[in-house]
Amino acid sequence: MLLFYTTYIVPWSVLIPAIFGLLYYKYLPLPYRIILGFVIFSGLVNSVNLFMMHILHMQTIIIFHIYAVFEFLFLSMFYRCFQNKARRNFISALMILFAILCVVNFFFFQKINAVNTYTRTFEAVVIMAYCVQFIFTQSDIDLEKNWGENGLNWINAGILIYYSSGIFLFMSSNYLIHADRFFNDAVWAIIDTMLVVEYILFAIGFYKCKAQQTISLSS
Repeated sequence: MLLFYTTYIVPWSVLIPAIFGLLYYKYLPLPYRIILGFVIFSGLVNSVNLFMMHILHMQTIIIFHIYAVFEFLFLSMFYRCFQNKARRNFISALMILFAILCVVNFFFFQKINAVNTYTRTFEAVVIMAYCVQFIFTQSDIDLEKNWGENGLNWINAGILIYYSSGIFLFMSSNYLIHADRFFNDAVWAIIDTMLVVEYILFAIGFYKCKAQQTISLSS
């Protein structure tokens, strides 16, 4: 049952925010559309991963290396939308630096048989910093209205919950492979559940954006 949950239910839960995002696409400003693009990309990667594992019976660790680059780019572009020019330039430099680090890590350190724990951990720390900085920059705006009315808050909460809870896994994935099977499965089940939570919060964010846009148009 746990294997079915982690192999099928969790990956396909990406359809929840994808459906909401596509249904409300015309209401979504650029930051939301970036997250929708990230969701769709994640769904495609999940599909390729399942196909390689269960149809071709191939090792899929290389997907982690490739996915990390685009994951960081999508989320950096999302948070870049809320920054001034100097910070946007800094984030752009971070995006280039991270892509270079991923290439160097793959060819010289954690090659095709190892999970990219170095770059994934670095990525998680930076993304959590994005999330915290976003909370502070949005705090003045949210004083004027209910926190829950802002769809961006739901999206940021989903990202923060997933990466803060998953950083242990990102750091120790290569060790967990050789750990006790029950412990390994339990850790993956927890982080997979946090991924489902992230997807649900994305869907709520898309819905809140649509609701807010509808109110603005009717007022």
